[in-house]
Amino acid sequence: MKNQLEIACFNYESALIAQDHGADRIELCENMKLGGTTPNYVLTVKLREKLTIKMHVMIRPRGGDFVYDDEEIAEMKQDIKQFKKLGVDGFVFGVLNEDGSVNKRKIRN
Repeated sequence: MKNQLEIACFNYESALIAQDHGADRIELCENMKLGGTTPNYVLTVKLREKLTIKMHVMIRPRGGDFVYDDEEIAEMKQDIKQFKKLGVDGFVFGVLNEDGSVNKRKIRN
């Protein structure tokens, strides 16, 4: 199996550069200073039309920890539904409990 190169991209130009320089896939995010958040929908539309490589979209409503309340989870689910319509190839997200363990209940729902 060939190694895959994924590049985290925070804007249109970096995604095109990643593709032009051999990336197999990008992880599209915004707000690098916050550690990455859900990207702008319009940016995602433009890139989906332009890219020929796979594109995964970060689903993260805010910076900080990955312990989300029910409102944030609802927002994340809605984001996933909207981005699925664009034909993105996958999603990148994490949902934790206060102790740092994976919150399987919230991920499944």
